[in-house]
Amino acid sequence: MTGRLRRLGTLTLGICVGLLIAAGAAYAFKRSLLADLFGPNLIRGQFVIYAGGQDSEVWFDRGKVTQAGAGGITIREKDGQVVRVEIAPGARITLGGMNVGPNALRKGMQAQVFRPGDAPATRIDATLR
Repeated sequence: MTGRLRRLGTLTLGICVGLLIAAGAAYAFKRSLLADLFGPNLIRGQFVIYAGGQDSEVWFDRGKVTQAGAGGITIREKDGQVVRVEIAPGARITLGGMNVGPNALRKGMQAQVFRPGDAPATRIDATLR
């Protein structure tokens, strides 16, 4: 009986270790997939949110500022596409995490622009680089 119990214990331990390795690999894959989707490789996106019986769109663009001023911002995205977006009055604009006005946006900065559908941007997060 002792030999049989030892083999059964070894088999059980092997199965548990295999399951732990598989779970760890699946978790790492899931994290890398999310990092690819929402990390620095994300260029633009369209999110559709359903709330209160109605859906609404939120557009997201990320790139280098090529022009800013006159109530709008132009950015060149990583794939070369150029996007011009108007800035809504009262939009939340940050530069390096600090709240700033639209006049603080300059050519060469990196920016993430959020806008509801085709409306002007309601949020812009910019960094110096």
